[in-house]
Amino acid sequence: MHFLSKLLALSLSAPSRIKEFAPDHQLHWEELGEILMNLKDQGVPDLVLMNARLPTLPLSRLSIKESPGRGRGVFAAQDCQEGDLLTCYPGDLILQPTGFTPDPKEVGIQDDQLLQDLMSRYCIGMTDDCAILGLPERDQDMAYVGHFINDACQEPPSNEEELEAYLEESQAKANAQLIPLENLHMVALATRDIQKDEEVFVFYGPIYWMEHTSTWKGQVLEP
Repeated sequence: MHFLSKLLALSLSAPSRIKEFAPDHQLHWEELGEILMNLKDQGVPDLVLMNARLPTLPLSRLSIKESPGRGRGVFAAQDCQEGDLLTCYPGDLILQPTGFTPDPKEVGIQDDQLLQDLMSRYCIGMTDDCAILGLPERDQDMAYVGHFINDACQEPPSNEEELEAYLEESQAKANAQLIPLENLHMVALATRDIQKDEEVFVFYGPIYWMEHTSTWKGQVLEP
């Protein structure tokens, strides 16, 4: 267990830190924001909260299934309404100008090529100088499966000629949006009603696909 996990465990040791919810309760984004800010007010550093997978969050609106032509995808396990908090995008690794937190080797990533592959598929910018990466093997907690949500367009653009078609298809089909919550968690919110068993899609945008790997490559951010 790396130092961030130890610090979070100590921070959550007081039972009042995360309140108890009814068994059938589904977490609202405002409630999650309150939890995060309460932890921050108690002295938990921002970096720890970005990296944390908070335990026992009542959030089970989604499931992971095979998505035709895409590998794994995220699907609604129940009917969801516009504005619902669907899941969080985990920050198992955090990339800042100083490098990774924790060290990738601490979470079992020994190979640089594997790290680059994970960064190209499961990494997203959270703030102007911080990106988060979710580990694909950690797929059991439905409160943290945002890194499995596919782009609404099955064929992302690889050049400017494909950009218009990508924008039209992805924006039309997207039913969710990834947004930073208090700059402490990245969350997925439903942008329209989503029926049970419908796949959840987001619009990642052309910058993600056309500049993503060059922006978040290596051990440091490019200037």
